[in-house]
Amino acid sequence: MVSPRLFCSWHIDKAWRRNLSKVNGQDQ
Repeated sequence: MVSPRLFCSWHIDKAWRRNLSKVNGQDQ
């Protein structure tokens, strides 16, 4: 079983990377 804390940080990291690429896409 994966610890909720680890899953939470992984989920946040995934969303953060997606947001970052979205911002970078608009910037160019």
